[in-house]
Amino acid sequence: MVTIRKPIAARLREPREPYQRHDRAGWWINYHLEGKRYYKCCPTKELAWRLLREIQGQRMVGRVSSIVEKSPKKEAFIPVFLEEFLAHKSKEVCAEWLQCYRAWGSNFVEFLKQHYPEIQYSSQITRKSVDDYITWLKDGGLGRPLKQETLNKNLFFIKSVLYKAVDWDYLEFN
Repeated sequence: MVTIRKPIAARLREPREPYQRHDRAGWWINYHLEGKRYYKCCPTKELAWRLLREIQGQRMVGRVSSIVEKSPKKEAFIPVFLEEFLAHKSKEVCAEWLQCYRAWGSNFVEFLKQHYPEIQYSSQITRKSVDDYITWLKDGGLGRPLKQETLNKNLFFIKSVLYKAVDWDYLEFN
């Protein structure tokens, strides 16, 4: 039997109904809450539907803060926020990685100064500016073309910075 798989983009979209995974038992739902994706497993389809409706109902009422319109609680100048992020990461990573994080952070700040001078604060970072930064890196914005592995590391760094910005209320969503 031939299994036809959906394209990756279609598989990553938030489903509107419970689904079964081929590698795990139970009925699954996934949803976003405050910039993070959550997965829940239920033993039956009925329980999965009930949980999904409850989560969707909370979103409609406005109890789930990722749906409620709100402004970030904090404003931070981007270099100051990056230093705060690096201070946090210094407890988790070795000195070599911290040095790489500093270099990637300064590259991102320099890119923003050159291409988006209007972006001064962490709450002003947009998805377009991040996409343009990755494209700039691919096109040799640092004076040389980068390997795919280096691009992936830069992307990982930016993602971790933005997720932490959501956690620390510098951004509404990632």
